[in-house]
Amino acid sequence: MKSARGVIDEKDIQDRLAALADELHTSGDLRSEVWREVFARTWRHTFVPRFYVQDDPQDWRAPWRVIDGAQPDDRAEWLDGVYRNETLITALRNQPVPEELGGGTVQVITSSSTLPGLMVSMLDTLDVQDDHQVLEIGTGYNAALLAGRVGEGNVTSVDIEPALVDAARRRLAVHGFHPYLRAHNGERGVPERAPFDRIIATCGVPRVPYACAANQTPRDHPGQSLGPAHVRDAGGAAEDHR
Repeated sequence: MKSARGVIDEKDIQDRLAALADELHTSGDLRSEVWREVFARTWRHTFVPRFYVQDDPQDWRAPWRVIDGAQPDDRAEWLDGVYRNETLITALRNQPVPEELGGGTVQVITSSSTLPGLMVSMLDTLDVQDDHQVLEIGTGYNAALLAGRVGEGNVTSVDIEPALVDAARRRLAVHGFHPYLRAHNGERGVPERAPFDRIIATCGVPRVPYACAANQTPRDHPGQSLGPAHVRDAGGAAEDHR
């Protein structure tokens, strides 16, 4: 199949996905058979066209190099990285260094693709059902997994960065998904799409924002809000998420 990354060997991708699914099942991150089926048919490389690595992570000033799937010489390393259970750094920016530390600039991380094991564990903990309306704060690969589970019409995905929303829209379309996407501060909720049965944040959130909680519906079971650190039910109870 021809894609923006060149010719993709679909059999190789399916084998890589199956192997990663087996690894995550063994580790206990991928517990649900339903989510395992969704995970095994959802390409991650579509959403990570390139990533950055530091050859000496112990040196905070060490330069980063890009691994770009569009470059033939990078292709094998790119696919190996994308289909490992690793967080991938996807965006950097230059930041000035104080003169007392030597001056100049250093590249700092501004965006990443979440560790697949953490992502599927969060989704499993979210306990979505077939007819659930789901709000995702932060968009991309996770939106594809959600659309594959509950259907594109039940997924609302927002991100504060318009460029990330535009990129997610293009990449989701590769999978045939067209969920509701919007460049928007998710802490304000999305009232025009509410109520939601489940809310998941794939960005760091110190607490469940009130506007999001107000967008939830109790239905016959409490709605849940899930971020990288905690799960909260509609009554405010919280538990550590590992």
